[in-house]
Amino acid sequence: VVFLLAMGLSWSKAESLYENEVAGFLAEINLQRYTEALLRNGWDDMETLLAIEDVDMRDAGCSPRDVAVLRAALQAERSRRRAADDSKVVVSFLQTVGMEQYAEVLLGHGYDEMETLLLIEDADMKELGLPRGHSLKLRKKLHEYAEGQHQVS
Repeated sequence: VVFLLAMGLSWSKAESLYENEVAGFLAEINLQRYTEALLRNGWDDMETLLAIEDVDMRDAGCSPRDVAVLRAALQAERSRRRAADDSKVVVSFLQTVGMEQYAEVLLGHGYDEMETLLLIEDADMKELGLPRGHSLKLRKKLHEYAEGQHQVS
């Protein structure tokens, strides 16, 4: 907020910008100088900003170098969000089959997408510390999932 005040913004305007997710994102990548212009042009939430095109960045006054920086940061953010969405599917599946206690260990060892989890083998589950009975249960539920029976019980 102090930085925004130093830019000559009023306290209420500075506070609202500080709380904006776009403003925070731009500050993280050291492009906060474009916050006001981007917000004024309607790029006021991350979903919208993730769809911005180079021409829109230039219209907001971004230099060619900063356009490249922002484009790369947005690509990384899209990848991060996709990975988080994939992880949510794995966690949801584990919750559905009553094995949510293994979510952290599975995600932490790279089983963060259903496609990857479907490839897990008995030796992998043993190495991760899953008891034999739970390994069998998980394999059965994964087989049902793969066969299209998404309504596992």
